[in-house]
Amino acid sequence: MTQTKDRVQTFKHWEFPKDFKYSIDYDYEAVDKQCECGDNYCRCEEINVTVKPNISDVARTIANNYVGKGKAPKTNEIFEYCIDRILRKDAAYEPDSWNVDIDQGYYGQEIKNITLNDFTKNKIIECSKLSDNEMIEFVLKNEYGFLLPQLEGMSWEIKTVNFEELKTTNKEYTKKVDPSSYEKEIDFPIGVYTYDGIRHRIIDGHHRYVATMNAKKKKVKIICGTKNRKLI
Repeated sequence: MTQTKDRVQTFKHWEFPKDFKYSIDYDYEAVDKQCECGDNYCRCEEINVTVKPNISDVARTIANNYVGKGKAPKTNEIFEYCIDRILRKDAAYEPDSWNVDIDQGYYGQEIKNITLNDFTKNKIIECSKLSDNEMIEFVLKNEYGFLLPQLEGMSWEIKTVNFEELKTTNKEYTKKVDPSSYEKEIDFPIGVYTYDGIRHRIIDGHHRYVATMNAKKKKVKIICGTKNRKLI
């Protein structure tokens, strides 16, 4: 694991959020109880909570959770992208991926805090300790189980390109993907690509590719790899 001086400074005041109660959507309903407390303002009410996370919003909340004094550094879009990929791989869009702690208030039950499961949380914390290049390798291994040999040692950076410069090498797979969950979530890098001198070849991000195509966006951000990094 390598860490640059800028990298250490960037994450000096970052920490994983302790509570998502004020930054995540959820529904709750009162449990119908046959209360016999006799109080005109019954305080016996119980609630059921269902978390309804928007993964892109959650990723941004985590990536920008800087604490302490001083101005927060510029958003690290590669880190944000990697968080998003980890969350989706671990199905953090499912309510069961979240822990909801209930407390007793003066007027019945209240939500104390909402937290992400430790398994996914620990992956994100591990990712935060890596360099940008290592982060991309980390999420690709997490997503697919291994890193393609041709991607080893690549240097990764954010680029803004014309959509027509992007190339998908598996058109049949592209036809099968359902981009509906990404339709409103294509403002940050839409995928991981390599550059062959003419076109940017897709490595990861077919769903966002199709969502972007359907939205008819002309300019997009991508994470682009070039073979100019020395492995130690």
